[in-house]
Amino acid sequence: MFFFKKQLEQASNEAIAYFKAKRFQRFQSIADLCCGIGGDAIGLSQKSDLTIVDLDRDVLAFAEKNVSAYQGKFRSLVGNAADISVHSFDAFHIDPDRRVSQARVTKPEYFAPSKHVLENLTSNNPNFAMKLAPATPIWSRHTENEFIGYDGECKQQIVWSGDLCNTPGVRATVVRNNRLTTDTYHAGWDQIDTNLIRVKPQGRFLYDPHACLVAAKLVDSFSRQYKLARVSPSTVYLSGDEMVHNTLVQGFEILAITKMEKASIKKMLQSQQVTDLEFKKRGIPVKVFNQMVKTNWWKGQKKGPPTAESCLENSTGRHTMIFLPTADGYKAFLCKRIANQANIASD
Repeated sequence: MFFFKKQLEQASNEAIAYFKAKRFQRFQSIADLCCGIGGDAIGLSQKSDLTIVDLDRDVLAFAEKNVSAYQGKFRSLVGNAADISVHSFDAFHIDPDRRVSQARVTKPEYFAPSKHVLENLTSNNPNFAMKLAPATPIWSRHTENEFIGYDGECKQQIVWSGDLCNTPGVRATVVRNNRLTTDTYHAGWDQIDTNLIRVKPQGRFLYDPHACLVAAKLVDSFSRQYKLARVSPSTVYLSGDEMVHNTLVQGFEILAITKMEKASIKKMLQSQQVTDLEFKKRGIPVKVFNQMVKTNWWKGQKKGPPTAESCLENSTGRHTMIFLPTADGYKAFLCKRIANQANIASD
């Protein structure tokens, strides 16, 4: 396969491409505008009459090679998206360039094609999917805006319109490599408008929302459905007494809680016989967190802690210490991870 650095950074990966292509299966003729190196075209080319379009001849040549590597069927066209007659296709996908000046932008006014061109295209064919950055403002309240997560990150926001729109509103979805199962959560616009923050004292379990749930601003709506609540208004961590198996949240069983003080934490770790530990934090100043991971307060433990640089969100220690703000100040939660069971969502 062939790549340019800029286009590779903006391309959909294989799992997301196939996931998105499922919505296009009802259509025969599809255009993939601003196709880049063909990330989304790989999925779209498997079961449809596909035309891929890009303004850059070299980039389009790479897309042709990449889609062909997956035995995809397509036609290619060098051209400006603004000049494409999208009404002649059953539906179209478009991925506007968000790095025109090399720096990433989130406002449509700075995209290429411009916001004006995008509005003209979408008015000429309502059956479209527009790929945006997670931080891009909501395009329309008549569409379905899906925030797609993969491998712990929110990768992209998709605007589904016309017959590609299942239900207007906002959706957060976690995509996995097997192409078969996803966990998803949808809320209508009326639910978003009443997205009130619920705060309760921590229960038996803590839940760290996936980045796509946070980006979609669905944390509080999700928490109401699953009988959870925030630990405090200043953190998105949720808590409750029921176990939730859903990849939109990573669950932790709380073993002990103490003040965020070195002496208290050391005593808690010794009483729990902790020898292997990972750190997580949310809503705690970096300076305060860095003070807590210095090794001088670990004397007497069988193993030293990981360095601050190795305290990654996806690390897998036997125990997890989560630093969070609460109504009673900063607290240290000693937990064990809950193994997630993939849910097949029917929504």
